[in-house]
Amino acid sequence: MTRFDPAALLQKLTFLSGSIPRVRQPTAVETHGAFITGDVCEAMEDFDCQALADSLDSMAADLRASIEERQSALMRDLMRVYYTAESLSRQPEHAHLIAQVEAMRRAYEQDFGVPIPDQDQGAK
Repeated sequence: MTRFDPAALLQKLTFLSGSIPRVRQPTAVETHGAFITGDVCEAMEDFDCQALADSLDSMAADLRASIEERQSALMRDLMRVYYTAESLSRQPEHAHLIAQVEAMRRAYEQDFGVPIPDQDQGAK
């Protein structure tokens, strides 16, 4: 059985967690009681296993939060593009945008199952 150093793994996890791009600083992360089991943990103290599991949970939560923040920012930008294109398409010199606006509307409705809200109502 290959032995590994829990402290070294925690150090690597700290480095990886620090490289997750964040829009805002992470808050305290709730762990889900995950616990690493198997032959590897039999050779380690339970405390080391739990610390490693908690670190993995924390890193996963940070990564989820970062992805959600990026998706929200992307959706705001996409809706801004849609509303701008919709507004411009009403002008005769930008009539060529009508087809793109209709395609964006269909894609939104297909993905979310509801019509695009008016600009003053916000988006999903």
